[in-house]
Amino acid sequence: MNDAFIVGLQNNNIVTEKKVPDPSSLLDERAQCFEPYVMKMRDASFRKAVKRKGRFFVYIVQCRDGTYYTGYTKDLENRIALHKSGRGAKYVKNKLPAELVYAKQYRYYKNALNEEKRVKTLTRQQKSELVRSYAENNSEIVE
Repeated sequence: MNDAFIVGLQNNNIVTEKKVPDPSSLLDERAQCFEPYVMKMRDASFRKAVKRKGRFFVYIVQCRDGTYYTGYTKDLENRIALHKSGRGAKYVKNKLPAELVYAKQYRYYKNALNEEKRVKTLTRQQKSELVRSYAENNSEIVE
């Protein structure tokens, strides 16, 4: 009878009830769990932390073994330099040297993220065709 208390007697038997916490206190406890998240979402500085407009790139890097790595970045030159130095993606690190073979610029980050997702789902042959058509249209790739 840890959390029980005696209510009374019924037919010479002790009738007990379990203590039920106040429902409003439960709501307060649950609200406190989500409060930091809700406050963070409402905070104006949080919304400004995610840059939604600007220059965003989807790129493909060809590794030494001929495989492709697709990525997304805000700073293409810096990202390619990181890949070449071995401090970029783990996948590229063991397959150096890596060379930029495709890059496309977007104004909104969401469009770039969606395009990266789409390109990652392409087959190798489709990626090769994308790289080939890019090379034909852009004879000079800026690295």
